[in-house]
Amino acid sequence: MVSLEQILLLKGFILVGNDFLLYTPEAGKAPDKIIMNPPFENNQDIAHLQHAYSILKPGGRVVAIIGEGAFFRQGKKETAFRDWLHQIDGVEEPLPENSFKGAEAFKQTGVRSRLVIIDKPGAEKEDDLSLALALQKQRIRILKLKAKLKSGLGNINDDVKLKLQLQKQRIRLLKLKSKKSNAQTKVQAVPLSKIHVNKKLFQNRETDYSHESVQRILEAVESGNFRWEVFDPVLLWKSPAGKLYILSGHSRTQAFKELVKKRKKVGGKSFKSIPAKIIQVSETEAKRIALESNTLSTKETDTERANYYRSLRNQKKSKKEVVELAQKNEGKNWKKIFNLSYLNPEGFLIDSIKATENSDVQSKSVVNTIADWIGELRVRFPELTDSHEKEIADWLMGDAYGNKTGQISNKRMFLEKLESAIYKITEFGKIPPGKRLNLKKTVSKSPVEQDYERQVEALKREKKKAMDVLKEKTEKLLKGAHEGKITKKKAQELLEPYQDNYMGLFNKLNKLLGKKYDIAQAAKQQTSLFGLGKFLIQNKKELLKAPI
Repeated sequence: MVSLEQILLLKGFILVGNDFLLYTPEAGKAPDKIIMNPPFENNQDIAHLQHAYSILKPGGRVVAIIGEGAFFRQGKKETAFRDWLHQIDGVEEPLPENSFKGAEAFKQTGVRSRLVIIDKPGAEKEDDLSLALALQKQRIRILKLKAKLKSGLGNINDDVKLKLQLQKQRIRLLKLKSKKSNAQTKVQAVPLSKIHVNKKLFQNRETDYSHESVQRILEAVESGNFRWEVFDPVLLWKSPAGKLYILSGHSRTQAFKELVKKRKKVGGKSFKSIPAKIIQVSETEAKRIALESNTLSTKETDTERANYYRSLRNQKKSKKEVVELAQKNEGKNWKKIFNLSYLNPEGFLIDSIKATENSDVQSKSVVNTIADWIGELRVRFPELTDSHEKEIADWLMGDAYGNKTGQISNKRMFLEKLESAIYKITEFGKIPPGKRLNLKKTVSKSPVEQDYERQVEALKREKKKAMDVLKEKTEKLLKGAHEGKITKKKAQELLEPYQDNYMGLFNKLNKLLGKKYDIAQAAKQQTSLFGLGKFLIQNKKELLKAPI
């Protein structure tokens, strides 16, 4: 039989190795596109995909076909893989059944699989660094032109041309230096009377300012602890019409207004003017700077930050762009804020978070936990509605959430159970409009599901036992071959039955695991006791058989 290696060579491909997991590209030669169909056995597909991502060039893309097992098995490696794929914003799409049974398939198999696409974030360039590099390149151009002039080679016309070029390059250098100087905005005192507020465009808070921040500044002035030299200047935007608008510093500006009313002074200076930096950019850029700013005296609340990312999605920003901004702006808290942005902004959960912001730690923790879980579920299943969100929240806060037996105690368990429940109500992969989840029924396991799980566990035990026997026999026979008591060929012949037994159980288990979706679909048809009994009698053998 012709091997894959021979086929690739015959087609003119260049092979760089025979084990992808050991392949590391040369420095500066990282691939920007990787297409792969790795082996599925023993989670090799997971290992290959993660290795591909690790060697991928920033800004590159990897497209892979991954076995369905990676998306429903409950092992540590599979669970960690799903979390990793979600964190890096990977996209996965189930492939049609029997995708590998066509006549053109190199190896016929009925295994289910998914198409996975991952884009690796590009390397970010800092403005200051880019400007510094531009200045350095310009200086080098000027030095080269000077060297040509000094060499005295060429005619008079050439010298004139070189001098003109040199003059142009010097002007460009001056412009770059001016740009660098302008970028370093100076702090200046701006009269309060000239500062305008546009809450709709430039403020993400639900209140006009933070009373806590204002009070802190007033107390600093009263106690004599206020220092002009350490005061954080506000940020203003100069519009094309010449008006100044606050982008960051609403609370500080309000504090100054109140200090003016009280006729306060510090160091002989009144508070009629406020230290400020003024920028001149487009309105769109000014809005972005204002909403991304975290320099306020009191940081915006989680729900206020979530509002910002929700508004970005409403502006048709891609999920990838919003995730990257959240990671940049929110740090370790990014995923929670991102999940909250998918919740109904006027719904029960967001209202509950706002209501518990100043309450005891325990009640606040429960509400935030449940909101985070449901937000992540809506990230994974965008077709879930606000009504579904309320239904899930009511169900959790009823008696489903907790640490008692039968209750849901962690996010992983919640997502797995809800994913199964959603599959049970889908039709052709979609949730019918207006269809409730009916969680009390769909989350509980049907007899078919229970029988299925018992078969899976039994096969897992058999497979483990077969592996233990295979290891024991391998060690014993290899030791005999090493000591000369038996030939290596004979040792291999004796090992074959144990290897075949293990691989048979391995394949049987994989085929049974591949029926998980079918089992979930079958369970959703069990709408009555009569229908259930009839359905089990007709379909139980077909559903649960797993031929080798």
